Amino acid sequence: MTADALRAPTRPPLKIKRERALQLLFGLMIFLGFLVFVEPAPFDLIAVVFMPAVLFSRFKLDRLVIVLALILLLYNIGGFFSLIPWWHEQVSVVFTVLSLYLAILCVFFAVFFSRNSIERAELCLKAYTASAIIVAISGILGYFNVFGLFETLTLYGRAKGTFKDPNVYGPYLSLGILYLMQLLALKRTRHVVFTVLMLCVLMFGLLLSFSRGAWGAFVISASMMIFAGFLTAPTMQVRKRIVMLTVIVMASVALALFIAFLDPSTRELFIQRFAVTQYYDEGETGRFGSQLRSLTDLIEMPNGYGPMRYKHHQGGDPHNSYVNAFASYGWLGGFSFFVLVILSYFIGFRLLFARSPVQHAAQVFFPCLFTSFLQAMQIDIDHWRHVYLFIGAVWGLEAARLRWLRTGAMDTDAGSTPPARRDGLPAG
Repeated sequence: MTADALRAPTRPPLKIKRERALQLLFGLMIFLGFLVFVEPAPFDLIAVVFMPAVLFSRFKLDRLVIVLALILLLYNIGGFFSLIPWWHEQVSVVFTVLSLYLAILCVFFAVFFSRNSIERAELCLKAYTASAIIVAISGILGYFNVFGLFETLTLYGRAKGTFKDPNVYGPYLSLGILYLMQLLALKRTRHVVFTVLMLCVLMFGLLLSFSRGAWGAFVISASMMIFAGFLTAPTMQVRKRIVMLTVIVMASVALALFIAFLDPSTRELFIQRFAVTQYYDEGETGRFGSQLRSLTDLIEMPNGYGPMRYKHHQGGDPHNSYVNAFASYGWLGGFSFFVLVILSYFIGFRLLFARSPVQHAAQVFFPCLFTSFLQAMQIDIDHWRHVYLFIGAVWGLEAARLRWLRTGAMDTDAGSTPPARRDGLPAG
């Protein structure tokens, strides 16, 4: 070999270039998840490119991903059966097609996370957290009417940021909060002060959503992550950091409440929203009353009311994804949704406590999915894009973990995260 050939820079293999391009596309899509006040959202425009890109980049289907695809297929078949009498209703057609799109995207998420899992999960968490910080800042600016943005970035006096509803804005922030908490607990950040500052921004933004569901979801998901992290911590030193972090988070919440309560109107709104139920929940004509009435109908209606037809029978939206699964997707879709939730919980809890290379990522993703399914009992999460991301992440990470158990190594491309040993630590 000549000296010139030795000095010539080596080009990265095509496989590495393809992986880098795919990760860049995915990271951009996740980051732009905060721009949902325009239709179609930039997230969806990039998703149209992302899905074919996955097909052309070492595309493989694990058996677990096939199971997920079959469940989502049955769920959507139920929706299309329910749509048959309502083909002439544009809102019903759009709802059903959007459900199918999100189901397909969810499967591609699972495929994406099932390979190069450690590197891709870390990329997702970083991009998502950056997106959540922008969302939280927008909500805070709007709530305090900075630059006259109150009308644009709030709804009913509650921060909604770049989302259409405070009840979506609030839960969106949880994954970013949990990720920053984990970085601090595991000492995986070199910028401690900046990380703590961003954590405070996210938590303050969450507080200003005045969403009871978002508050409860955060408490439960953070408790799950802390508990799982404490039990599975490799050393006593890590356990001490987790306990210290818990104290810091509780102190930060107390400080945020103190600052918020300095404003009388904020204090009054907080006390009002802190009630377990609101006026529109109670009574025969309230949300819970209409849900109970619908159950007696749906028992006798195999195809349900039809997509987006619940309000024509009960006078309002169901605000319950379990009820809506039967109302909009029929018995087939309803039972498929229950199977999806049960299997996701089984898979998620196994990921949470089973030692593996993807355990840290799972301890962030699954608590957020767990609480999303809990929130589904009091709000419609059917078309929340980030919930489908959580589902895909949890199923994809479990597929990677099962393959690791069989082979003793994580599946990685050249130039990606090194294979992992059976003790769950990176090799080399």
